[in-house]
Amino acid sequence: MGQPQATHKQPSRWLSGHHGQRLRTEVTLNLLTITIDNAPVNALDSISYQELYEIFDQLLTAKTVSAVLLRADNRCFCAGQDRRDAPIPPADPSTYLKHAASALALATRCPVPVVAAVKSAAIGAGLILALTADILVLDEEATLSLPEQKFGVISGYSHLAQWLGRAAIAKVLTGDPIDPQTFVNPGGILLPNDQVDSQADRIARSIATGDTSFVLATKSGWANSRESVAQAYLVEIEQTISQGSMNFNLSRSAD
Repeated sequence: MGQPQATHKQPSRWLSGHHGQRLRTEVTLNLLTITIDNAPVNALDSISYQELYEIFDQLLTAKTVSAVLLRADNRCFCAGQDRRDAPIPPADPSTYLKHAASALALATRCPVPVVAAVKSAAIGAGLILALTADILVLDEEATLSLPEQKFGVISGYSHLAQWLGRAAIAKVLTGDPIDPQTFVNPGGILLPNDQVDSQADRIARSIATGDTSFVLATKSGWANSRESVAQAYLVEIEQTISQGSMNFNLSRSAD
């Protein structure tokens, strides 16, 4: 798969706290907080994917980060792909898809424990991004779905199945809403909307207070399973490219 052009001239800028165009990071002791900030609904575009790639690329060699908190400002966690940014036929979508997939695959491979605070909605690529986390703190009334098949994109099963098992099949094939309650048994934490950020922050800070080498060694124990998810996701994207049916040229806006 192709990769976005990572920024290596400033290898620690995101890990030191940085304000990008779509994301920003803050550092408190050993905790890195990543905030998605692309009003109004935090849709993902080329810039978002590039910044995600840069952040998770730098986390691959982080020595002082023990935990990551992934959260969002604005109306929801992430409404998914910004359709205004995606290529439409007859444009070739392969480069764009590989660019986006590389960022999400890298997030899946993150060697640092990730806590995601998911409020209001996580849709499509936004839900996949949330599912790259190790710990999900979910709004109990959140709107969750993987409508990729409606746009000719094969994507999401590998990430959803690690939480829901075979129950993920129907959700991926239909694009139907996913009840947040289904994440409880696999370990998701459900809370009222106004408690999600504070609880996710508490958990992330608790992890970050631990010995960094011990925390990283602990997560390395499930690195193989995370790699399997990342590889399966990249295969989904390759299948989408081979199928040649991706089309975001619908009348609905990204909002």
